[in-house]
Amino acid sequence: MRLPALAFGLAAASLLASRPMQVDDLFKVKRVNDPQVSSRGDIAYQVSTPDPVANTITTRIWFQAKGAAPQELDLGPGSQGRPRFSPDGKRLAFEAQDQIWVLDLATRKSSQVTRLSGGAGGHIWSPDGTMLAFTSTTVPSGDDAENAAYLKAKGERKTTGMLFDTLMYKHWMNWRDPQQVSHIFVVKVEGGAPKDLTAGWKEDAPGFNSDTVAAGDDISWSPDSRLLAFASNLEAGKAISTNHEVFEVAATGGPIRKLSDNPAADSTPRYSPDGKYLAWRAQRVPGFESDKWELWVMDREKGKVVRTTQAFDAQVGDFEWAGRDILFTAADKSHQELFRWDGVHQPKALTERLFVAGFTALPGGKKALALLNDSATPPDLYEVDLASGQAARVTHHNEALTQELGLNRAEELWFDGVQGPDGRIPKVHTLVIKPVNFDPAKKYPVVFLVHGGPQGSNEDNWHPRWN
Repeated sequence: MRLPALAFGLAAASLLASRPMQVDDLFKVKRVNDPQVSSRGDIAYQVSTPDPVANTITTRIWFQAKGAAPQELDLGPGSQGRPRFSPDGKRLAFEAQDQIWVLDLATRKSSQVTRLSGGAGGHIWSPDGTMLAFTSTTVPSGDDAENAAYLKAKGERKTTGMLFDTLMYKHWMNWRDPQQVSHIFVVKVEGGAPKDLTAGWKEDAPGFNSDTVAAGDDISWSPDSRLLAFASNLEAGKAISTNHEVFEVAATGGPIRKLSDNPAADSTPRYSPDGKYLAWRAQRVPGFESDKWELWVMDREKGKVVRTTQAFDAQVGDFEWAGRDILFTAADKSHQELFRWDGVHQPKALTERLFVAGFTALPGGKKALALLNDSATPPDLYEVDLASGQAARVTHHNEALTQELGLNRAEELWFDGVQGPDGRIPKVHTLVIKPVNFDPAKKYPVVFLVHGGPQGSNEDNWHPRWN
């Protein structure tokens, strides 16, 4: 079995002095995330730093010009995140103070683009570089003055009680106020009033839980900058529905057209570079959140889904078009690998024994900038050669801590399970993590951690809470 470069780096680190990991070490990890690449080959990403004493996490944007060392951008106090390059690579849009800003990379001067009472985020550049699509929380009418008045009255209330007449009154830690929904807006980068493309919608666009349903942004521009595709669940008020559908709307506003016809979940639409196809992730079983996510590809002229990954025995994660092919991540036992799919044959694995938490193709299409980690290695950015699958480190935010700890990476173990009604004995997959300075001649106590959820599994990756 060929070992990726990440594994060689880990092997070298384990030869150094190591020590057991403490709780405080989790707060020392820099949370590298959201890798972005410009058309010029420059790199941007965000790094979040926890402060356990202040009980805060501060996020800053880092920028690496092609051929230069990465540097933290000085964008003012507080946190900034979600860096997004303009199509020509000359500007960088980002979130700060709950609004959208644009940085001129030549002058390093920032300008504020939005000033909405409900904040703004999730921005995406139009391919022609003249507009930004984004989301904002608003009253269903989409009128900002009405929204500001509603928020003011709500803040001045003397009581804290809430009245709900729908089942979806809370999602995880967030209360669901029916007068506060997510809408999709478009604004000219040079300024002007944002236009609400989903004005009047009483359900969220994208769906309120798109952060868990989608794999990345749940909005996409068409190559000609005329249309946007997005996913939303108009049955969300039922609380038991997973029927997210894919919709399309003109960037200038107007009627919203439903593209998908699937009673289960559809999410994460992406137009092909030539505009002929629209791909998205889809499930087949209505109401079943744990159903396998497939890739579906629609021929836009025919209005029909013409290709799927139904026969592929893995769940599709993050994806992007690469010419006529699609690159995507998918779980492979305890790892998460990169795959390439030409729409005709079975998807082909491009990596082995990696955990690709995020990626984007580099200019030229021969390499990808990937966010990699494993059970012994906190996240950093790497270049992955798409021909060999080898990974080379790009950033070093957590390299010193990795070497200091010298943790052992999880090892795979298979054992026989209980015989089923059909007489078959299934193979059960598990992971074994040995303590630092492990001595095979000694006996050690064993701790068993049994995972019981159908929507995820224990994986060979680094988790900021559970590692």
